[in-house]
Amino acid sequence: GGSRSGRTKPTKAPSYPANIRPSFPPIDVESPYRGLAPFETEHRDLFFGRSRYVAAAKELLASRSVVCIVGASGAGKSSLVRAGVLPALERNGALVTVCRPREDPFVGLARGLVPLLEPDLTDHGPIWLAANRYADEFRRTPSRLSDVLHIIAEQKGQRICLAIDQFEEVFAQAADIHRTDFVTLLEDLRESSCAILDLVLAVRADFMDQVLAFDPLRQMLQDTTLFLGPMNDDELMDAIIEPARARGVRFETGLPERLLRDAAASTDQDAGAASRLPLLQFALSELWLRQRDRVIEHVIYDDAELGIGGIEGALRRHAERVYRRFGEDERGRVRRLFRRLAKHGSGFADVRRSVPRREVAADWDLVAELSHRRLITVSEDRDGSVVEVVHEALFRAWPDLRDWISEHKEFDLWRQELGAQARTSDAAPPATRRDLLLRGAVLAVARTRASERPQELSTLETAFVAAGETSERRSRQRMTGAISVAFVAIVFIAIFAGMQWMRAEEQRNVAVDARTEAERQADLAIARQLATTARQVLNEEAANTGFAAKIAVASVNRRVTPEAVQILRSALDLTPEVSGPAPTTLTGPQTAISD
Repeated sequence: GGSRSGRTKPTKAPSYPANIRPSFPPIDVESPYRGLAPFETEHRDLFFGRSRYVAAAKELLASRSVVCIVGASGAGKSSLVRAGVLPALERNGALVTVCRPREDPFVGLARGLVPLLEPDLTDHGPIWLAANRYADEFRRTPSRLSDVLHIIAEQKGQRICLAIDQFEEVFAQAADIHRTDFVTLLEDLRESSCAILDLVLAVRADFMDQVLAFDPLRQMLQDTTLFLGPMNDDELMDAIIEPARARGVRFETGLPERLLRDAAASTDQDAGAASRLPLLQFALSELWLRQRDRVIEHVIYDDAELGIGGIEGALRRHAERVYRRFGEDERGRVRRLFRRLAKHGSGFADVRRSVPRREVAADWDLVAELSHRRLITVSEDRDGSVVEVVHEALFRAWPDLRDWISEHKEFDLWRQELGAQARTSDAAPPATRRDLLLRGAVLAVARTRASERPQELSTLETAFVAAGETSERRSRQRMTGAISVAFVAIVFIAIFAGMQWMRAEEQRNVAVDARTEAERQADLAIARQLATTARQVLNEEAANTGFAAKIAVASVNRRVTPEAVQILRSALDLTPEVSGPAPTTLTGPQTAISD
């Protein structure tokens, strides 16, 4: 509540321009035109222009039990299914239900089946709790789905028609594991339940390559595909005139023909003729608000200021008018909000994305205002409110929105992937959550972008990046601690090894010294023995002094001892062949002799 930029937030539907005050209808009368929203089952009496396709779908179901309605964005697939095919089957006695896959097709399917499985549930909370419970059952035991459908069909005595609207969401929004398992579930369901079940799929044409990449789907859709083309002029004329006639309102003469011509001229060359239908519906809803006296006039179509701006300009003018209502600061938030509601992908044009409330909680005041102004829609999902762009036609009709998306597409693609990872991590068991966090270069990029554009990330995305940083910081701390411990261990081992080496070296030196000393003592003993022998020879055989000298020389060569030197001199003095005094210097190991 409150005011924004000096204005009071509206609390009821937008009023008429001041100088075009209608006398009828009062403001609370519902428009028979849906604008950019699809026609629902309750709008069956206001749905015109698609009778030939309703008949073709019924014919395929009668022979094949499956029909896949394929058409361009804006062709009216959802309206055909919800307000055309399902009511026709219901009139024929079928029990009908419709679902949307969104991010988890199992939950989407279960949500569509809850009214059949537990019809007494009416509040959103219990309904979504039941949907989650059934989704888990179908995921664990796919045959369970066929079992419950057979039980329902038998109890009610009716054939069941299950419609999966916007089937492309299985490929544009669902996770890979959900996609593969869901296709397998449909294959099993088709084979086991064709006797009691009709299956209706509605899918955007630019997703058919991805659909047909799955063999089960390719086989299922063989000869069961209904291509939804644009309305012809007669069908468009019915879609223009008949809803107003049902409410007692008429067009001024010639205005329906003008609308028809302008719709044809406004066709988007890229999107094809089908793109004119949502623009026409939106223009009709704007004209309805400006009628006077039960007449929709040319003037409210043409007026430069108060008119709607023509078929091509009605949606653009409305979006720009709403955007200008916001203050400058709010406009930045509006731009970011719309960018978040676009889903980018390879191989297909941008599509609208279902965003849970918690992801845009900070901008919920804008969501409320933009929903009130019919640019976005808010519906209920298993986790509460879900926000979407009202129709993908808005991407084509509003040039400013296209520019915002194009300008920031690289960042938004990155954020889109970040958001998917954050949601996966958030839903994972706590024991495995750490394994899903960002690391290394990927975390570095996320850290930089989050710091540069913090306002662009949701609370969950910001927390996911922060959790990665915390995990990395703890990993570094653990690594630093491990390195420190390893370093201390290495130093300890080095010191211990050094001490062991020094001890071994000391022991080696002691051993060498002991060996050297043993050798010295051995030589000394031999030298002394030789010296003793030389003395005996010299004393006993005076004539054999030469032999005594040789023995003395051998003793000296072994080890110089005083005894050997003395005996050698005595022997040399007594030897006649040796002239001159005995040598005063002897060679050989010098050893200090101690008694």
